[in-house]
Amino acid sequence: MAKALWTTAVVAMSLLLASCASATPAAPPSSGDLVGVTWLLEDLAGEAPVDGSPVTVHFADDGALFGSGGCNRFSGTYEIDGGTLTVGDALPSTMMACADDVMALESSFFTALTDARGFAVDGETLTLNDEGGEALGTFAAQSQELADTTWAITSYNDGSAAVSPLADTETELTFADDGTLSGTGGCNRLLGSYTAGDGEISFGTIATTQMACMTPEGLMDQEAAIVAALESAATYSIEGDMLEMRTADDAIAVQLTRA
Repeated sequence: MAKALWTTAVVAMSLLLASCASATPAAPPSSGDLVGVTWLLEDLAGEAPVDGSPVTVHFADDGALFGSGGCNRFSGTYEIDGGTLTVGDALPSTMMACADDVMALESSFFTALTDARGFAVDGETLTLNDEGGEALGTFAAQSQELADTTWAITSYNDGSAAVSPLADTETELTFADDGTLSGTGGCNRLLGSYTAGDGEISFGTIATTQMACMTPEGLMDQEAAIVAALESAATYSIEGDMLEMRTADDAIAVQLTRA
């Protein structure tokens, strides 16, 4: 009888230990799932971004973060300790003014970032949570792949400022998957090579056909400036349907929209 009781006790203890083992808390989310990806905002407390004004955030592996609030570019710092995410209170940004709805969402987005205390990555979806575990916003991973894409130039640096192409001129670039660049600056065809990866971009010498276009006035100057702007580019980012290239000094080189 005593032996039977002892056996029963051992079995019960084994079941208890197994139960405790199975109740081990899940590991906190890995920072590796968060870092090095540009995240495109899909929902902020039930509100979608304004069309044509993508909102993004990128968590770099050195503790820096940066992105766009829909109107202004911003930067800052963050820390991850276990499953806790802390974004620095200071988020310096540019000082552009945009439509009221864009500015309102941008302000809410900046507040959500600094309120974030946790995150979860599920495949290609990021959720930022507040201290109570409530969702602040959801994001989709944004591909930074340039290969096999075509873009229309919306502005370029003419050596003194970012300016728009002349009206009724076609300015388009195609990035082939073999590293070939082709397009037009408004008059001539452009042909060259590019290398892009990890947010960095460089161009080989960009050749053009030799047509002379007299109208509209300034078209040849525009084309030369576009080629120079491309060759000055050092970094790039894709945010929604927008592509932006910047110089090594972080000045705008070329801005484009998906064609």
